[in-house]
Amino acid sequence: MSLLPCLPQHEQLLQTVCLTIGAFSKWIDAAPAELSILPPLVDILNKGMSTSEDTAAAASMAFKYICEDCRTKFSGSLDGLFQIYHIAISGVGGYKVSSEDSLHLVEALSVIITTLPPESASRALELICQPVINPLQEFIQQGDQVLQRVPARHLTVHIDRLSSIFSNVKQPEVVAEAVYRYWPTLKSIFDQRAWDTRTMESICRSCKFAVRTCGRFMGMTIGAMLEEIQTLYQQHKQSCFLYLSSEVIKIFGSDPSCAGYLTSLIQILFSHTVQLLRTIQVIILSLDS
Repeated sequence: MSLLPCLPQHEQLLQTVCLTIGAFSKWIDAAPAELSILPPLVDILNKGMSTSEDTAAAASMAFKYICEDCRTKFSGSLDGLFQIYHIAISGVGGYKVSSEDSLHLVEALSVIITTLPPESASRALELICQPVINPLQEFIQQGDQVLQRVPARHLTVHIDRLSSIFSNVKQPEVVAEAVYRYWPTLKSIFDQRAWDTRTMESICRSCKFAVRTCGRFMGMTIGAMLEEIQTLYQQHKQSCFLYLSSEVIKIFGSDPSCAGYLTSLIQILFSHTVQLLRTIQVIILSLDS
């Protein structure tokens, strides 16, 4: 491993080196601390992210693996990790990381945040959410018409990153605070894009992971979320609203403080779903005749 930084930086060789670093992440973690091999390997991955799309894909995956397996060794390097993350997510600075591969970096930083004490984790979570939430808030600030017309992929690329954060940061209270802080942004997207199946599936997935991670710590947001779902389902009948509702019911079904919300939710979802099924049955019967 100590020889890898000395190899020529040809594109194909660099891609292989990045893949090798990822494959040997557990060995890197077990290496004696005095060898100090991690910093030069991170430099190689940094170079890989800025060389080509292929090397960036290999470097992003390797970055995820070393963050997972060497997480305790990064405690003194958080500033450098956040700088790499912000450059990759923002799309400025010369990195060639695709939207899909950027999810590896989101997951990598999320794993690191999980190891931090709550106060530090809260600040770190805010830092990795900022480049994800800010573009969504910019669309919202441009007005309802802009938010309604923007292509779904321009929203879902950021919402999917938020899903990864909510799924992989295993600090329920810290994530619950973030969900509460960013709920107005999510609600605006619910309100203006409820007709858009792709965006709704993405945002419901994000909310589902938030509910799974936070559990009952999300109590200060869950009421508003349930109210939003049951209102929108009556108008748009998106199936992802049912999936999110079922997740909420599994987590909060035995919580007496949520009984009122859940009763209303179940009644409305059930009645409108039955009505929809009857409509489908009428269509099938008319086709058969």
